[in-house]
Amino acid sequence: MTRKQARPQPGQYVTLEPFLTTCRACSCRMRMGHHSHRTVTTLQGVTRLTLKVYRCRNAECLRFHQPTRPEEEGGWALPHGEFGLDAIALVGTLRYPQQRSISADP
Repeated sequence: MTRKQARPQPGQYVTLEPFLTTCRACSCRMRMGHHSHRTVTTLQGVTRLTLKVYRCRNAECLRFHQPTRPEEEGGWALPHGEFGLDAIALVGTLRYPQQRSISADP
């Protein structure tokens, strides 16, 4: 289903950075490759995430130029999702308040 109107402007801006800025394979210091942006709708409102993506700069490393994204990103929303995990959990609890199963007997 397509969006009928524009998404509201973000109410808050959050910058996420990986916990470790050293490579897991070679222990060299990684360099920031680029910024990635993502907008997530949570129960508190619309949030614009700025993600700092790092890459290993050691040419002999197995993870050379492979992106390392912030670990906190998974706590905000599912991959490619625009709604936060808190909104998804609320919809699940409202939709399935009781665990009922249908019997297979005719």
